Amino acid sequence: MDQKRVNTRRSRVAAGAEPSLSIVLTLEDQARIVGRTLKQVVGHCAERGGGAELIVVDDASTDGSAEVAARWTEHMDGLRVVRHHARRGRGAAARTGVLLSKGRKVLVLGADLAVDLDDLDDVLDLLDRGADVAVASRRMEESDISRRASLLRRVSEGVLIAVAHCLVRPGVRDSFCGAHAYRRGAAKSVAERAHSTGDGWAVEWLAIAQRLGLQVSECPVRWASPDLGETKLRFLPTLAELARAGRRLKNVDYLAPLPARQTLAETSFVDAAVASTRFRSRYEPK
Repeated sequence: MDQKRVNTRRSRVAAGAEPSLSIVLTLEDQARIVGRTLKQVVGHCAERGGGAELIVVDDASTDGSAEVAARWTEHMDGLRVVRHHARRGRGAAARTGVLLSKGRKVLVLGADLAVDLDDLDDVLDLLDRGADVAVASRRMEESDISRRASLLRRVSEGVLIAVAHCLVRPGVRDSFCGAHAYRRGAAKSVAERAHSTGDGWAVEWLAIAQRLGLQVSECPVRWASPDLGETKLRFLPTLAELARAGRRLKNVDYLAPLPARQTLAETSFVDAAVASTRFRSRYEPK
């Protein structure tokens, strides 16, 4: 994709004060891929039009991921990079991004972009057809998996999805695909009530959405296991987190959001502006 062409078109994409779409990218030690990912996403936004903002939330990476992403703000309008003060987990990163978002629709993605970008438009279309929450799924008949994950990853995810089925009502077959879309009100309502901060966050978010009476729909997608920079899945911590979420779902009143002070403390961040001018990396944009 021609960088100059992308830059010319993106200036029109981010012109609106209220974007039609907010894309939240969670990032953890993925400096090797974040530049490529941002280039793909901004190009896609330019092609689809309608106005979009990109919010990259770095969960206290130690490999310079935030600095690499921050340098791309010079090339992309509507891109904001924030960094957690301390590592809090992918769920906390998703919540930070959602709470900062301004778009009428909110799309939460992993930085590995395992889901085909063109299919994300189909996920977003479900919101236009009445869904409050739309989930990309690899487990529908129409889904297409071109490159499978490792056997260990597939087995681990299979166990976690089976456990997730005990928490999420029928109708959601894949909680770990890596792409969720929300109407703005639904996104804020769920994020303000979510407790999970680790890799099992999406399961609790979907369960909360169902308990709030929101309509959750699934969409088949094309999916390929990343050949570089795959988002990590921590099996035992995630299994423990799902167990804790299950106990909360039985005992916690999700009608009331978390206290604002607690939410702010748990999502403490700084804007990763291009402050570290001495930082150099082979991954930064050319």
